Amino acid sequence: PMSFRIQIGDRTWRVHRKLCSQNYSQYGNVNPRKSTMFIGPDITGIELVETALHEGLHAINLGLSEEAVDVHARALTRLLRRLGCIKED
Repeated sequence: PMSFRIQIGDRTWRVHRKLCSQNYSQYGNVNPRKSTMFIGPDITGIELVETALHEGLHAINLGLSEEAVDVHARALTRLLRRLGCIKED
């Protein structure tokens, strides 16, 4: 599976395209204690974009509620789609 590191805010996060062994979601999750983000390996297209934005928003602001993260990730995904940055699956 693909893995890489990325700077988000003042932390370097490890990102893995696999499900966490303590999986809470089939899409992804973050482990703030370990600065690690998991994104499901079978997700593609718009679903991948929205999931990456969702988990990235958690990494940017660990205090955001799940509801707020969902709303913002969906809105940013719609923006990118409307701008032509991503296409429908």
